[in-house]
Amino acid sequence: MILNLKRYSISQLIYVLFIFFLPFTALGYFFDYFKAWCQNASLIFLLIGTIISIILYINKNTKIKIDSIILILLIYCTYIYLSGIILSSYFYFTKIIPDTIVIKESILKAWTIGLIFLSFIYTYTYNNQRDDLQLSIRTIYFSLLFVIIYGYIQILVLLFPNEALISFYMTIQKYINFSWIEMFKNSNLQPQVLLWKRIMLTNQEPSIAAYMLQTLFYPFLFSSALSNFTVFEHFKIKAEYLLLLLSLPLIIFTFSTAGFIVLLMQIIIFLYLVFKYKKIQIYTKYNKFLIISIPLIIILLLYCIAKNDEFLNLLKESIIKLFMDGSYQGSAQTRFSLLVAGLKQFFYSPIFGVGFGNAKYFLDNYIPHWGQNAEIAYFVTTKMALTAKALFIRILIETGIMGIIPLIIFIAKTTRSFIKIDIQNTDTHSMLKFFKYSYIFFFPAFILHSFNHGAFFIIFQWALIGLYFSVLKIKNNNI
Repeated sequence: MILNLKRYSISQLIYVLFIFFLPFTALGYFFDYFKAWCQNASLIFLLIGTIISIILYINKNTKIKIDSIILILLIYCTYIYLSGIILSSYFYFTKIIPDTIVIKESILKAWTIGLIFLSFIYTYTYNNQRDDLQLSIRTIYFSLLFVIIYGYIQILVLLFPNEALISFYMTIQKYINFSWIEMFKNSNLQPQVLLWKRIMLTNQEPSIAAYMLQTLFYPFLFSSALSNFTVFEHFKIKAEYLLLLLSLPLIIFTFSTAGFIVLLMQIIIFLYLVFKYKKIQIYTKYNKFLIISIPLIIILLLYCIAKNDEFLNLLKESIIKLFMDGSYQGSAQTRFSLLVAGLKQFFYSPIFGVGFGNAKYFLDNYIPHWGQNAEIAYFVTTKMALTAKALFIRILIETGIMGIIPLIIFIAKTTRSFIKIDIQNTDTHSMLKFFKYSYIFFFPAFILHSFNHGAFFIIFQWALIGLYFSVLKIKNNNI
């Protein structure tokens, strides 16, 4: 059975819904209660799942086991939270920030840190055996299928913007793309793909859509081809190949600069691994098919784009804006200038940083003159989204060396653990090999995209990391 929901308990069904809705990051119906976090459709299932887990532990009188990973993460999150409160209090009492809001916001950061912790813990603690991992991956694929269908609807609206198609698209978008509600209310009532001239799938914007495709889905799809592992054993045609090929047009029509760079990188990694491990049966007829079909599909898509002046300009702009040129140079200008400002701010307080969430109070003092634009002016005025626009730079400037060094060591040890998995001595269809390859695709994509955004509130990134850590837990326990 592909996904027989009748066999699962309530807690398992909640987990399935949590995983299925991970790509849905643009729902803003509960903004007044959950702020930016409300945009994650998975949030409600995360909270329900956590409550159910607590009730089950109490009813069964089960002793809660805290392993080293959970303990390390708990200590790290506690340190970040308490140091943020201490630094915020210092800034207030020394009149550097003469407003109690800085202390209030640092206390309320317990919500943000708590949800990051829970997003990781939920997938980490749920997956304790191979069947759990298979359920997770299978659900991710079903979620991708929905994303693909919705993505093609968006592409059709771009290509053939007739009234009937737009009306059909708007019926769906009204519920799925409640985008950036904290900035633009009722934006879900406007045809966003026609405003952007790019698709954003189930996300706030095209760049997040590319990030989601290349971290939540592509690592598993490419890995399936390399490891010859599938969660759909009864299919005559390997479903993962179809999902990968069908999703390629989606990444192209995001016209995301970071998306194009990461796609090229992931294709290079795939080709390298195929030829490197040619002797261990991953150089199959299916991989030969992928090696031929992926470039052909991309060439065909580029040919179609070249026939449309508007799309061709978008493609050109996505490339030249890297050099802060063209009509969309403001996007790159904003990101580059905030990144530089973040690095400058780091030298202001390198050891402990300025406190979790406090970068927005100082960042405008370090923005270079060449980075001043209307978008920056809006961020500075409202203090909204005024971050380094790079996840790890944001962590660096807000937590300092004391916060970033443990994180780097943690990531390095995790990466080393996956790399050390000996694929030569594992079975051809091994799930362990599957996750090793997927991590090889995931990690660089995660790092590169992290230089394109600085958002903590995107749940799927923390849930994915929790999933990968659960693989190492299962491996170490020889399950």
